[in-house]
Amino acid sequence: MKKVFQYAMLYKTAMFIALALMIVELIVELVQPMIMSKIIDDGIIAGDMETIYFYGGAILLFMTLAAFIAGISSSFFAAKVSQGVGYDLRKDMFHQLQMFSAMKIEQFQTSTLLTRLTNDVTQIQGLLFAFMRIMLRAPLFIIFGIVMSFTINPSLAFILLSTIPVLFIIMIFLMVKGMNLFRMVQEKIDQVNNIIRENLLAIKLVKAFHRIGFEKKRFSKVNHSLKEQNKKALWVMEMVMPIVMLIMNIAMIVLLWFGGQYSLNQDLLKQVRLSQSLIMRQECLLPSVSFPFY
Repeated sequence: MKKVFQYAMLYKTAMFIALALMIVELIVELVQPMIMSKIIDDGIIAGDMETIYFYGGAILLFMTLAAFIAGISSSFFAAKVSQGVGYDLRKDMFHQLQMFSAMKIEQFQTSTLLTRLTNDVTQIQGLLFAFMRIMLRAPLFIIFGIVMSFTINPSLAFILLSTIPVLFIIMIFLMVKGMNLFRMVQEKIDQVNNIIRENLLAIKLVKAFHRIGFEKKRFSKVNHSLKEQNKKALWVMEMVMPIVMLIMNIAMIVLLWFGGQYSLNQDLLKQVRLSQSLIMRQECLLPSVSFPFY
């Protein structure tokens, strides 16, 4: 990864712009619950249409447009960085292959080199793009969201805080297991590519000696093995979302329970609504950390 980030630093201007625009999106998402709470408490409940028009029609609309523009622009610059790094990696890897001696090149299977130059570089591009758009955004949102919760009501914030260690332990365990399985998937892809290459290079011999049935069985075997390995890896990664939703929904129930104990306190109700909004956004963002490993 250190080498990949060295390539990314060649596009540091675009990368920093993408991250800055992502932070703009993050700020808007964090402030939105407070604006909505203001509209409900000081506008709808109080019957103050001026407050509704000002916060809902002006401020909220402006913030939504700002986040929309920032999101599109951030994606543009993130794509520029990821595609640029992919281009440079393929170019340097191809150049390095040309410098290999005949003895050195024999140490690698052709199918493995093809996979490294194509599929693996594409995975790195996806990882970089997701890092700038999703992976960094999720933990920052959680950190700032927890800080905001403590400034509003520390007792309710502890409910949110207690879920974070459990979620991260579960996610890290599943992601490590999933990454090991995907490493095995890469090996299976190498085997499939190797058989395809051998078959194409010797297609005349295969037809001449009537080996089509044998080649079909050989390919089906490795193809089935790739499918099963991929399914195992995806099953592990797909477990992240249900587990996260279960834990966050339990936190929501606990939050509503304690909030209901003080339902006569209007200030606390406002804090409960804000905490609900923060939890729902965490539910959306936390599973996205695992996205790049799919």
